[in-house]
Amino acid sequence: MTPTSVTSSQKKSLAVWKLHEVKAGTSSISNVAQRKHPVISNSYTHEIIHPNPNPSIKDAHLIMSSEYPDPFIIHPEKHENTLVLLHGTSMTGESLADAFLNYPIPISSASQTTSPTPLTTTHTTLPLIFPTLRLVFPTGKQRTTTVFNGALTNAWFDIHAFHDRTIGEVEACVGVRESLAFLHSLLLSEISLLDQNEGAGGEGGGKGGIVIGGFSQGCAMLVMLLLSGLLESTGIKGRVKGFVGMSGWMPFRLQIQDVLSSSHSGIQDRRGVACTALHGILGTEGQEGVSASVDVPMFFTHGVEDQKVKMEWSREMTEVLRGVGAEEVEMVEMEGVGHWFGDEGMVGLVGLLRRVLAREEV
Repeated sequence: MTPTSVTSSQKKSLAVWKLHEVKAGTSSISNVAQRKHPVISNSYTHEIIHPNPNPSIKDAHLIMSSEYPDPFIIHPEKHENTLVLLHGTSMTGESLADAFLNYPIPISSASQTTSPTPLTTTHTTLPLIFPTLRLVFPTGKQRTTTVFNGALTNAWFDIHAFHDRTIGEVEACVGVRESLAFLHSLLLSEISLLDQNEGAGGEGGGKGGIVIGGFSQGCAMLVMLLLSGLLESTGIKGRVKGFVGMSGWMPFRLQIQDVLSSSHSGIQDRRGVACTALHGILGTEGQEGVSASVDVPMFFTHGVEDQKVKMEWSREMTEVLRGVGAEEVEMVEMEGVGHWFGDEGMVGLVGLLRRVLAREEV
């Protein structure tokens, strides 16, 4: 997938979104931060074919990507790193971006006026904190969604019931396969773009990193991506610096756990066991010697009051990830928060981005 530039007519209709720092000591977002951001969404060209009804993930480049809408993108003037965020059920990339990019993130800083030093809290937004970060919000293709009485929604895979995510997992396999292929292709394109931007003041030269995140069903899709082995089999793994999941769960958890519990392999081998188990569930072919990609920092959050995705499902998800060797897994349970990001979630995301991308920009 090759990104193309925004047309001149589009440029005329879009106000340039200047990124300014919020004044120290204020508790409100600046007018610029409150302004609805423009849709700076680079379109992609797709290879159009007639896909196999049961596509193999290893043939990711053959997926009919045209069925997936173009991502919603905020591209910075200087591009050094990229954050890809996957939306949840009944959302789109643009609707997630609207909520995510305008979320007032509380940032505490030490005041220099008194001793002992108190903390002063200001509020800002993600693009203001990381002005060289490209923000990519893909959208799942339109598919029949059983939980919404068969309505067409943009989704990564079908969901049959909110109260029990194990119901309808067989039917979910098709969507998971398709979305894995699409996301793999998208990530290859984003890595290529990072490398091309060296001459424009970006990192380039294979240095820029990608962090992948997801909310709700987007988090579930994120976990499928890292367990699939796709990041390792295609050389993407070294460019992905971290994972962030909010209000998520692990599809096919019971099946994967059953396979792991009967395995006597060590931690390293269990990564391959989990990867093979997932491919067996999806009916796809995994690459020999490839394992789950769990070597990077992972940050997960879940609201204690979440009535849509049970918090215990996130706990179970992180247990499986630790069981296959994920050593840097942090799970934050947010009091008083429902099915949403929450202040702790956004602050934690900022912390992970600063750490793994080595950027101190506020």
